[in-house]
Amino acid sequence: MPWRCRAGSSTFSRRYWVGFNASQLSEATRRLVEIRAEKRRLVMKIGAQSIFDAHRKRVKDDAFELIVAIKILEPLLSGALHALGAADVEKIPIFLRRILTRYAILDITRLLAPIGAGKTGTTASLRSLLWLAAKANTLPAAFLLSTKTRIAKVEKEFEREGFEVRDLMHLRHTQIAHTLIAHQDSNQIWAHTLVEAADELFAIATDIEKALVEGGCEPLIDTSSAPAAWEAESLKFWNKLKQPAVLL
Repeated sequence: MPWRCRAGSSTFSRRYWVGFNASQLSEATRRLVEIRAEKRRLVMKIGAQSIFDAHRKRVKDDAFELIVAIKILEPLLSGALHALGAADVEKIPIFLRRILTRYAILDITRLLAPIGAGKTGTTASLRSLLWLAAKANTLPAAFLLSTKTRIAKVEKEFEREGFEVRDLMHLRHTQIAHTLIAHQDSNQIWAHTLVEAADELFAIATDIEKALVEGGCEPLIDTSSAPAAWEAESLKFWNKLKQPAVLL
């Protein structure tokens, strides 16, 4: 029976080692261990990079969709709805206002979510992206600190308006992600604060992306002009809605 030595997933027979002395055998074994360790590090690096890229893309997408929703919604919060005229024309914009407000809240809670993981996956948020960037040493420490401060400032602005992030989460859990009869009502949420928060969260996400590219990451699609572009598109849309014949 040949002697067998298992290293990783490969099995080597004693015949392979014929002609090796003890020191050579020790050196060959050491090299096999090094190769295994290097493969393991490579797999872990690729896995970590894949997770980082997925977080980066998801945060960017959430920030983009948030600013688009807000720019379409904003005219409906500033009186454009009443300018449409007939009550029967207002029904669809009222419904859209409700849906877009809910979607904006959903995206804001996504971006402000704490670092976490569960059975289904890991949370992709601004904080988780910064955490991964810190682990990979991709962003300067000063930038990480200042960005965390900006995120905290957004949450403080909510408190000045009489509600907190947990009130947004309460609304998300009871009326957006689920339909629940809450044991306790949350504080009232003001729509204009959502607009201000969306603008700042998009700016934060954009600045993170810019810093990542400057740090050597491959650039993603540039969406930095989205706020101005979608504000113009939104106004164009609602102005045309005042003239139904244009849509026929």
